[in-house]
Amino acid sequence: MSDSVEGWREQFEDHALVVLGPGGVKGQPFDARGRRPLFGVTARSVARVELRYATGDALVAGGLDGGFVLLADPGRPLREIVAFDDGGQELEHVDLSGMELRVCRDERGCPPGRLQP
Repeated sequence: MSDSVEGWREQFEDHALVVLGPGGVKGQPFDARGRRPLFGVTARSVARVELRYATGDALVAGGLDGGFVLLADPGRPLREIVAFDDGGQELEHVDLSGMELRVCRDERGCPPGRLQP
């Protein structure tokens, strides 16, 4: 998650998008609505990202300036995140199907309605 300036330059020679991973809100994994932040950095050419779930509508963030924070639904399995330029051309996609946003397995510590199997 950290690197030198030169290291980041090398990353972005081959990538338009680097997913840093899930985070938390004020010391908790979820916000008040049960969503989990997903952080990433982008090349200057990236104007928009779409977080695509296994089913249903994507979560979209535009007007990017080098990075993003998406408030993702941890109850929906992730599929991928896709980066687009100003013209709508896909620049890169990253498979997120192996990423888990859920953090609890029983009622203790889970936001209401977020009990996970």
